[in-house]
Amino acid sequence: MRKIIKDVEKCWELYTQFTDVLCPDDKRELDDYSDEEIIAEAIYTRDKFTDPMGGWIHYDEYIGEEGKECQKHARKTVRQLNALIKKYQK
Repeated sequence: MRKIIKDVEKCWELYTQFTDVLCPDDKRELDDYSDEEIIAEAIYTRDKFTDPMGGWIHYDEYIGEEGKECQKHARKTVRQLNALIKKYQK
């Protein structure tokens, strides 16, 4: 298994984006995606948390409008996504 796939599996939000949405829609396995496709999805997923104009509830969680526990989880997720992006983006 590629290292990036192992890292995706450690980030619940990104992993479920692939396993619950993308893989079934694309009829592909997670390992079938290129590193570039995975990084692009990681950036998209991170932006759901950090873009105030995106209209996602993820942003509300990130800024604390859904409670402190949600905010804590959202900020952890963004840190994980940033680390993955930094590690693999060329």
